[in-house]
Amino acid sequence: MQTENQRALRRLSLRPFGALLFVSVAALVTGCRADGNTPPLYTEAPPAQSAVETPEQQAPEESTDGRALWFRGGDGRAAILARERNDHEGAVALLDRLLTREELSARDRAAALWLRGLEDLREDQFERAAERFAAARRDPSMAAVEGRLRVLEAQARLDAGDPAAALELVRELPNEGALASTILIIQADALQRTNQEDEALARYAEFLRRFSADARRHEVRVKQARLYLRHRPDDPEAQRQALELYERLMLDVPLSDYAAEAAERAPELRAKLPQPRSRAQASEAERRVALATIESELKRGRYASTITDVDAFLKRGGLAAGEKCEALYLKASAVFKQRKRAKARPVYDLAARQCKKAGEEHVTTLVKSRYQSARGRYAEGAYSKAARAFEALARDFADHSYADDGLVLAGESWAEAGDHARERKAYERSIAEHPDGDMAQEARRRLIVLAFTDGRHEDVLSLTDDPARAGATGVDLGKLLYFRGRALQKLDRASEAEDAWVAASEAAPLSYVSVQALSRLREVGEAALARGVAVLEGAGEGAAP
Repeated sequence: MQTENQRALRRLSLRPFGALLFVSVAALVTGCRADGNTPPLYTEAPPAQSAVETPEQQAPEESTDGRALWFRGGDGRAAILARERNDHEGAVALLDRLLTREELSARDRAAALWLRGLEDLREDQFERAAERFAAARRDPSMAAVEGRLRVLEAQARLDAGDPAAALELVRELPNEGALASTILIIQADALQRTNQEDEALARYAEFLRRFSADARRHEVRVKQARLYLRHRPDDPEAQRQALELYERLMLDVPLSDYAAEAAERAPELRAKLPQPRSRAQASEAERRVALATIESELKRGRYASTITDVDAFLKRGGLAAGEKCEALYLKASAVFKQRKRAKARPVYDLAARQCKKAGEEHVTTLVKSRYQSARGRYAEGAYSKAARAFEALARDFADHSYADDGLVLAGESWAEAGDHARERKAYERSIAEHPDGDMAQEARRRLIVLAFTDGRHEDVLSLTDDPARAGATGVDLGKLLYFRGRALQKLDRASEAEDAWVAASEAAPLSYVSVQALSRLREVGEAALARGVAVLEGAGEGAAP
């Protein structure tokens, strides 16, 4: 039986899927010796594979899900690895050498041209890159990715100063799917450079309408604003729209070059408005930009600047409660992120008071402030106060996403306070009141650990009775089944325990849970371990490389 298990694991290790867990699982199998002695795990390494590539290894591989894989070895594979470690000079040398080989298949030549074109882009050799992409996409083997190569070529043509060619390349491509946003930008840029400004403005507007969260939205806004002012310099409506775009940039990316341009152009545009803003409106707009700037500083880790700028902001006159709420929350977060959690708590409390005054519009910041204040209590070592604060948060905002998190942290706080009865009650509340919350599985896991600690193995069975119905999947499902097996083992129900551990491996065959389950199956015996190994083999059959 031992030999059969070792052979099965060896077969598994030769698959890309199985290699991920082979070392750990092989140690479990080899640990079962005929003489009954169980050595430590990881004492036997798998046999080393030959460094010499066989013809099969050099040949193109077809994956089990139909993908065609390029460059399993040789210069092509080495070039890919060089690019991954940012050794672009080495990648270029390898790709150039590869492309000189007359025996290189058309398929691999097209792939090499694609990679080499990407290196050309890095060196701003746009025309040369475009020619390589064009040559690559003409190969029939590239039919599935022809659209992607066409987009790369179009962008390279555009950057090389040939907008007409770029526009022609993407003219017939569908504006849908993963490439749609890039296609729209290429079309708009090319239309602008071929003096088709109205069509370009329409494409930019379509992009912002369809892809409002795209990473390039700020770039598109500044391009659209510039085009409005260049194409329609005396049109009041164009000036108004350009101003709106610039003001949005000052709020969204206040520390960027785009915002700097906006801050420079906006005053002149505001002066041309038929109805200038009142002093109060101007002051409110300035405060919004100031808060956005402080928030951006916090995101960039400029904690000292955040604190200083909030203090200066709070000295302004006429601040609304909502503005104080948001500013104080940013200051508290900066203190908190400096690993001064206890010192952040009083500032979060100040923020919470202002947020409560501000009403529904700032309820999320109120919840976050109270949550972080409770974490500050925990950091101070005031565990009972922290627990009560978390429970109050969950009670007052039962429908908020932070409610179940609060109950789990309340349980953790009660545990630190030594009150395990209240700890258990907090976890039970989390599951009962938020069965579909993202902390439900964590609360269940903690209840299981408590039950094991107290020797309540029947309670463990109740908590794991129907894990799938409880919403557990994948690794979470595997954990519950593993715990169920442990409880069954403690209750001397060995056969059921074995079945539970096999089921745990089936639920999460590519995780540490399956290794834990196999460790338990190894303790049961060779036949039980063989069942677990068979699960991994079956999972490996359908896994994609």
